[in-house]
Amino acid sequence: MSVKHKLDSQVVTTVKLLYTLIFMGVILTIHSCNKNTTQKNESANVNDSLALIYYCPMHPNIVQNHPGKCPIKECNGMDLVLKMHDDHLVDVIKPVNNNVLAAIKTVKPIFIKKKLDFTANGIIEYDIRAERNIISLVSGRIEKLYIKYPFQPVQKGQKLFEIYSPELVAAQENYLYAIANDSSDQTLITAIKQKLLLLGFRDLMFKQIENSKLPLHTVSIYSPFNGYAYAMRDSENVMTSTSNVTDNNYSSKELPLKEGNYVMMGEPVINIVSTADVAAIIQVKPFDISKIKVGEDVAITINSDSVEVRAKIDFIEPFIKLFSKFIRVRIYLKNPDNKYKVGSVLNVKIAGNELETLWVPQTSIVDLGTKKIVWLKSKSSFRAAIVETGVVSNNMIEISDGLTEESEIALEGHYLTDSESFINTNEDEK
Repeated sequence: MSVKHKLDSQVVTTVKLLYTLIFMGVILTIHSCNKNTTQKNESANVNDSLALIYYCPMHPNIVQNHPGKCPIKECNGMDLVLKMHDDHLVDVIKPVNNNVLAAIKTVKPIFIKKKLDFTANGIIEYDIRAERNIISLVSGRIEKLYIKYPFQPVQKGQKLFEIYSPELVAAQENYLYAIANDSSDQTLITAIKQKLLLLGFRDLMFKQIENSKLPLHTVSIYSPFNGYAYAMRDSENVMTSTSNVTDNNYSSKELPLKEGNYVMMGEPVINIVSTADVAAIIQVKPFDISKIKVGEDVAITINSDSVEVRAKIDFIEPFIKLFSKFIRVRIYLKNPDNKYKVGSVLNVKIAGNELETLWVPQTSIVDLGTKKIVWLKSKSSFRAAIVETGVVSNNMIEISDGLTEESEIALEGHYLTDSESFINTNEDEK
């Protein structure tokens, strides 16, 4: 074999080897591309399956991430419906009695120092300490009545009525007999005279019967007080009235005492009240009562003259009266010139102490009776949370437990409250 023939054979072999390598490289490249494409498709399918959920329209609680049929017998093998995955779906399927989806205005609690000042309304009443009852000292019949209508002014020493009493007549006859037949027995005469004085006799009457030698068949009764005559307080009206802010509630009808009426010893006959001293009766809400104490300074403005009067709290009634939503506070005022008219409406400014604590708007609190809640925002929904509250001041309420400055709550809590269902809280779920 020639040298030329050997060279040609080597060239052919080299070319064949080169073509073989190129072909293998192309095959490997194509395989690699197909493999990457398959992996990408598989990855995409996995991601798509995570982004999709399948559920039964008849039973929303049947949820899975791949196609299938509802296992509930009533559905008869119904196909699950494809639905795009939603991050808010978890909030939607939560029970509505402790979670609510809403878009309303929210607020955060604030930690500040507030003065517990507040205002209250009231009315001028008679000072019940100056109320006096004219009591009949004897049993008898009213022969003449000089006080006949309510609001009639009465002066001390003024004649009120004349009464006939057999007991009084007998005591006078005993006195006249003693001074006529046994004038030396001064002990007996003094005892009889003392009895007549206790029954309402006056010194002038003794001179009158001593001169006439005859007993007085009627004895005049005089007022020991200044003031105004009233019918006795109508206790039934006090108990049934819910609109009247005054507790005295004196009747404006005619006086019940009439000429010819019989009265018993010890029976109240006429009620007399004075306006020299009056009482400002303030209606304080129960949640404000902890802010004040006896001796606290107040500023009273009487609407009839708009003059501010400085005074102090004299008495806080320890209970709430029937059919009332307020606790009554008494402030006694001197009224020698009759400047303060009974029945006048008044406003009171009361300065309370300072309190540094956490505050929220009063409208954000929902009172359930046994507990109080707020609607606490969590992502896009609100959940009910129990809070401990304290005093209320200027439409803000103290939060002593349950919230922090970072909490976000609904401004109007009642908007999210379903009054027909029981509200579950975290405490209920434990």
